[in-house]
Amino acid sequence: MLENRLPYLCGGTFFVLLLRSLRKVHSKIGIKLYSSEGYTQTSLIVALIKLFDSNYRAPKGTSLSTNTSLYKNCSISSAECLPFDDVALINAFDTNVKTNYKIELEQMQILAENFLTIEKAPKNTALVYGLLNLIKEDESILPNDVFYALPNGAPITKSNLLALYDINLHCLLLGVWHYIVVHHHRKNEYGKLTIQSWHTPPSEKGDRHKFISTIGDSYDHEIKISTTCEREDDAMNDYEDDNNPITIPEPEVIESEVIPPVTGSTTTQNIFNISQNGNGINIGYAEKIEIRDGKVVTLK
Repeated sequence: MLENRLPYLCGGTFFVLLLRSLRKVHSKIGIKLYSSEGYTQTSLIVALIKLFDSNYRAPKGTSLSTNTSLYKNCSISSAECLPFDDVALINAFDTNVKTNYKIELEQMQILAENFLTIEKAPKNTALVYGLLNLIKEDESILPNDVFYALPNGAPITKSNLLALYDINLHCLLLGVWHYIVVHHHRKNEYGKLTIQSWHTPPSEKGDRHKFISTIGDSYDHEIKISTTCEREDDAMNDYEDDNNPITIPEPEVIESEVIPPVTGSTTTQNIFNISQNGNGINIGYAEKIEIRDGKVVTLK
């Protein structure tokens, strides 16, 4: 059965990997934007929801905290305070990612810069490797299934995504979150066995589950990870087909035409001379010159 497949990419498994890179120090910016509690799993889930529901308002009380824990453990797929089953919101998010990718990417970048320790390369590597290994080993994701995880917003198949040597962290996060929200939003419970395999149960009551998975420790090839978003035009150039390079033509040099003098001819022309005296007064006068075989021979 699908729910017995291991591992499984869903909101809960994605959320757990994000929490591995969650900031510990609370900043004034984070508190102002997200929660008075700072960077918690509850404030992170709110930020993720706001990516597809910008008008979302966290409810008061403990319901959000309780349901966030259940969602993280893959015990539920949605709740009244977790609108992951709202088809209208999901369809709108899907459309925005496909048509306004740059705007959606900027929102994911803001989330990552605020919540995740993106300045720590080992943390980024573990997160990227963990997500790629999860996608790779999830047999429910077919080789030709697509993710919107490139800087230019173009879709890329699972097979090609796993073969990349250069990955932008923000693009990958947006692409994976979009895939989950659109395709696996009703199947969060399918990741329960994955969550259990990643942790050891608490030895005593009140202790937390310990993360023991090695899913983010390595990958089958080294990947260069970037955390800056390029301009859209630059990103498009990075993914141009190498077989069709853009050729910049050499500038055309237009030479002026030189008209040689006519041998044996005589031409009379009027010229106007201007001179300046010591008082700064310009004086002009007209006279005629005679040109014979291209040379001035007579001045009249």
